[in-house]
Amino acid sequence: MQNPQAAIVLDAKFDELNKQFSRNVRKYFIRRGMSIDVLAAKSGISRSQIYHMLSSLMNPSLKMILKLSLALEVSIEELLNDEKTT
Repeated sequence: MQNPQAAIVLDAKFDELNKQFSRNVRKYFIRRGMSIDVLAAKSGISRSQIYHMLSSLMNPSLKMILKLSLALEVSIEELLNDEKTT
């Protein structure tokens, strides 16, 4: 049986990572002068899905993370790093 407190801590860490990912995607597409529409076209991810990811309303799949990394020309690590280190 899973420890309920461990599950709460894991959920909190996941939520923070998801928010950090959203902040980094936003930071990199703004730095590159892209709109959500341009990012959608370059990544092959729908505008709606990108909006939901940026709003932390949707958890991106590994495939989506890779597509965004390629479209933004940054590493996956850069998308997941804490902004204090990027």
